[in-house]
Amino acid sequence: MNHPQRILFLYSQLIPLHMSDRTIYAGGAQKRTCQMAEHFASHGWYVYFASDDEPESRIVRRLVSSGVVFNRIPFRISKFMAAFCIAQLSYYIRKYEISILHANDRWTAALGYLAAQLTKCKTIYTARNVFSDKRFTRFLYGENIIAVSDAVKENLYDDFHIHQSRITVIHNGTDIKHSTEEERRRVMDDLHLSDENRIISVIGRLTQQKGLDFLLMGLKSVIELYPRIRVLFVGDGEKREHLKGIVKKNKMQDNVVFCGNVEAVAPYIDISEFTVMSSLWEGLPGGAIESMMLTKPVIATSVGGLPEVVLHGKNGLLVPPCNPCALSDAIKYLLASPHRTREMGECGHRTANEKFSLTHMMSKYEKYYLELLQ
Repeated sequence: MNHPQRILFLYSQLIPLHMSDRTIYAGGAQKRTCQMAEHFASHGWYVYFASDDEPESRIVRRLVSSGVVFNRIPFRISKFMAAFCIAQLSYYIRKYEISILHANDRWTAALGYLAAQLTKCKTIYTARNVFSDKRFTRFLYGENIIAVSDAVKENLYDDFHIHQSRITVIHNGTDIKHSTEEERRRVMDDLHLSDENRIISVIGRLTQQKGLDFLLMGLKSVIELYPRIRVLFVGDGEKREHLKGIVKKNKMQDNVVFCGNVEAVAPYIDISEFTVMSSLWEGLPGGAIESMMLTKPVIATSVGGLPEVVLHGKNGLLVPPCNPCALSDAIKYLLASPHRTREMGECGHRTANEKFSLTHMMSKYEKYYLELLQ
């Protein structure tokens, strides 16, 4: 089905410059935004994308190869460049006759809203996390706001005083597939893992938000009980050296493996018994959905949108945030109960397919776009 409408996706920066040759996705929000652009480009929409990324970077080349028209705008150089960015956006909106401008982070939402006032373009902002700062930008989010979870919607209403009539909830989705035996064996060999190891994974960026300090504190007693356990930290971020310092100080180098950013997380989840998310705040993390899609239960903190995905005792376990003992007890419980772990994983697989598939998410976005254009 062909659509004459033209949509411009915005993201401040998909991949930091120092990582542009090492990975495709730096985080779940970036991944979801690119998936949306690629999806609609492949379904007859005219799709454009603007971010502050090198045109030669892997992620931009992938977008372009899928039929997306890319334009670089220096969103991240300086706040003093805001007027230039607004002018650039206004120019592209007119040049490409954009029907919808869809911003996916707060900075581009504000700039996009101002550019749209000059061009009469319809705007959408997808709020992907919960925040308590930068309240002044709430005046620049526009009338059409999508929240990726009920928790994000509540955050926008409670902390930013945005009326609920402006907010529509569309949950994140994913279409991750199981890895092959060869891919799993390659990861096992690269990380020097054996079949005797008990393996769990932590999927996500190494940032303050993920609460990894508390997880490492909780792992000490787990390692004492299961000395052959291997905990894979799949991701990278500004806390990497800090976390490595904690691991070294507590002599956990043999048990905690920093895998860095990887293009495909499926092999790491597939070789794990379950995954752990020790976040301090969240919108609706894709890592939890990906784990469940691959029949692995999730131990998660009861923050943000996580309780909307992880149902305690059914497809995983919920624990309080900032609580190393609770994390430790939950990990020990699943390690000691492999049959229960498998049952939870199977339940999670059903939940993810019913509520959090990529197809389900895309159909809701398309319906939202078309209703907005009408």
